[in-house]
Amino acid sequence: MINLRYHIVSLTAVFLALGIGLTLGSTFLDRVTVDTLKNQLDTVQARVDETEAENSSLRDRLTALEEREAGLMDGLAERLVAGHLDEVPVLVVAAAGTPEPLIDRTLAALTGAGAQPVGTWELTDRWDLDDEEEIRDLSDVLDVRTDDADRLRRNGAIRLADAIVEAIEPDPEATEEPETGADAAGASSGDAAATAGEGVAAAQDDDTDPLGPPPPEGEEAEEPPAPPPTEPEAAAALEAAGFLAYDHVPDGEDRVLLPTEGLRVVVVASTPSSGPVDMALALLDEVTAEGPVPVVAAQGAVEVTDEDGDLQPEADRRTGFVGPLRSGELTRDRLSTIDSLDTAAGLAALVLAVEDAGELRLGHYGVAPGASHLLPGAEPPS
Repeated sequence: MINLRYHIVSLTAVFLALGIGLTLGSTFLDRVTVDTLKNQLDTVQARVDETEAENSSLRDRLTALEEREAGLMDGLAERLVAGHLDEVPVLVVAAAGTPEPLIDRTLAALTGAGAQPVGTWELTDRWDLDDEEEIRDLSDVLDVRTDDADRLRRNGAIRLADAIVEAIEPDPEATEEPETGADAAGASSGDAAATAGEGVAAAQDDDTDPLGPPPPEGEEAEEPPAPPPTEPEAAAALEAAGFLAYDHVPDGEDRVLLPTEGLRVVVVASTPSSGPVDMALALLDEVTAEGPVPVVAAQGAVEVTDEDGDLQPEADRRTGFVGPLRSGELTRDRLSTIDSLDTAAGLAALVLAVEDAGELRLGHYGVAPGASHLLPGAEPPS
């Protein structure tokens, strides 16, 4: 017979069993979870330790590479490029904001190669033309009545480009030999003959040659000395107004003087887009307007970030200045560019490109899009 006490004991046993089961089950699951999480944490920590060790190794290798790069750049001018540009006059044009060490290394490489830098033209921040005073001053210097910043830059570029082109190639009209035919003699030929006869007679009397002694047999007559270098009027006016700044002039000079021929030009802009960079691009457009020229445009990597503050890819940071020149309808085939000027290879490429530019062997060099080779070769790039 089942009484009430039996039911109470049975129900108590059931609930006790359930309680014991729940307790044992929950304890077992907690241990499994804890063990799983611990294993996962151990795995993550091992990966972190491995990554930190790898990063440390990469940092050490990067430091070693940077030290080697710096040593190579320091020794580049003295040993590796010497003699490539003996007595070649070079003008360096730099956009404001370009790091001074980059300009110094550029000049050191050119000088070490034997070049004769005539100085630097810095395109100052006034080319931003972002206030009325700058626009008014440039308009007065150029005598162009407009407040359009792009038009003023273009006019300034034309004036400076004319001065550069004149220093690259002599003016054909200025070097044209005088006429010697009958038309040049005209009706005065008889008088000229008489004068020449008198000169010969006088020379016979005093044993002198009115034309000077002939050159020794087997030797050519010496060419007359080249006209002295001069300061272009456009450059002088822009410098006085603060749109150009002269620097790195040769000893004993206080102005940048350009030769009458044989000049080669290096334009450097390693800075984010700005008024001076826009002016440099406009200048190169105008310099190449008539054909290929011995001009090299160069830059290094520029610290440019996107809207989120993240550093842009290296390809973009190395083509902010030379990229438009490499894709320009005229400039891509009429000048040379370098995108790695902040490296020893870039400095070597600069010297070799300036050397090749004398023969109008032009190309695009470096590591970014648009470059065909790291360094100029014996033959122009195909």
